[in-house]
Amino acid sequence: MPDSLRLALGTLTVLRVPPPRRVTPSVARGAMLLAPAVGLLLALVASVADVAVGDLAATRVLVAALVVLGVLTVVGHLALILSSSRLR
Repeated sequence: MPDSLRLALGTLTVLRVPPPRRVTPSVARGAMLLAPAVGLLLALVASVADVAVGDLAATRVLVAALVVLGVLTVVGHLALILSSSRLR
């Protein structure tokens, strides 16, 4: 398994995957290019769970988790930007 895929799966899911052998800018770039595919995999798992259960509970949990993570990301980025020495 390529290091980029290991990094993407390990970062964006709870799957147990071996850590990447090395993390370089190119590996990180590859992992972020794979991020939409990992999101698609999560959506596929949620949709299969929804069909098995018969309602949209898994999709609701996935969307709620992604909203929380999105808000945390925005707040974190805003805090870093506002505390940057380049703004002074």
